[in-house]
Amino acid sequence: MRHRVAGTKLGKDIKGRKALFRNLAISLILEEQIKTARTKAKVTKAVVDSLISKAKTDSLATRRLLISRLGNQKAAAKLIENLAPRFSDRVGGFTRIIKVGNRFSDSSPMAVLELVKTEKKTPKEIKRLEKEKIKERKAKRLEKKSRKKVSAKVESKKEKVVKKVPAQRLPKKTKK
Repeated sequence: MRHRVAGTKLGKDIKGRKALFRNLAISLILEEQIKTARTKAKVTKAVVDSLISKAKTDSLATRRLLISRLGNQKAAAKLIENLAPRFSDRVGGFTRIIKVGNRFSDSSPMAVLELVKTEKKTPKEIKRLEKEKIKERKAKRLEKKSRKKVSAKVESKKEKVVKKVPAQRLPKKTKK
């Protein structure tokens, strides 16, 4: 029985959980939007909200506290310099969870965790943007492959390169 035991374990020990939430929080602060499993998003939301509320009071002590909790000076600086002034009028609720659907490989429920005051995107828009990214990646891969083929065909300057030219087709004679 788990009487008076708060939080989810996520199949990890305490060190693994702390590292997981620290890395997810850093990614969310720097990128302002991440896609992760729904349960991880729910727990990370609480972690990031508390960090942002701490960052509202700008002092050396809070700066050191954020650096020690995050382990990343860039993320702590962005929290204090950019995000805290942006959320100065809000009391809480700095992040939003948008359900996206299930992951293709293991069918686990996925969600997008993002900071508020960004453009609100629907799950359809998020999927459309992901499909566009996939198409761009495929185009880059094809471009790299075509470069490799061209470089493989190029021979040394001493040898002559003979290109085969297709024969021209003559029009067929019609019977009158």
